[in-house]
Amino acid sequence: MAAGQQQADAMETGDTVLQGIEKDALFNKMIREQLIPKEVMAHWEELGIELGFGYGDLDLIDENIQRKAVENCSREMLKRWWKTSNHNKEDLIKALEAIELNNYADQLKNAPMGRQLTYDYLMITVAKDIASDWNDVGIQLGVRNLENVQNISNPAEQKFKEMLKKWLRKQTCSEREVFKKFHKALENLELFRDAEKFHTKAIGN
Repeated sequence: MAAGQQQADAMETGDTVLQGIEKDALFNKMIREQLIPKEVMAHWEELGIELGFGYGDLDLIDENIQRKAVENCSREMLKRWWKTSNHNKEDLIKALEAIELNNYADQLKNAPMGRQLTYDYLMITVAKDIASDWNDVGIQLGVRNLENVQNISNPAEQKFKEMLKKWLRKQTCSEREVFKKFHKALENLELFRDAEKFHTKAIGN
């Protein structure tokens, strides 16, 4: 199949590996634990409207949560948004600004994802699909001393993990720029389906 056709097929299917328990784990790290202060949760309904939920959707969330604590409803709303939309950090910032929670929007703008979280994101989104290409990906990313990784007597996915850790330790730019570099490496290797899958969730438009 031609490279152009592969890319077109990837864009058409828009499939993703961020499903089920893997996506729940990412939600826990990026939303519940990392980004949303409890004070913001008190405005979960207003925030939900700005994130695209209808009033009926929010009523259903409120009805279906057994312990109707504000915190529980907020987490459920954000979890549904995370699972079903082409979400990104910028959309959440705009929603916070729209309901005049500007202090928290500013905090979110300046909050680094953190390299461990960046690593987790990369592992969840593409590692299973491209682990066998770990050496080529590492070369594209400019990782040095890959022979040290090659000597690890572990499966390809473990070698991919070690290569990724080596690369991330050297990165000093923002997580968005890290993602762009990684996406470019996949494109250079003509791994178009994986690149598009990754681009949809990590970078956005």
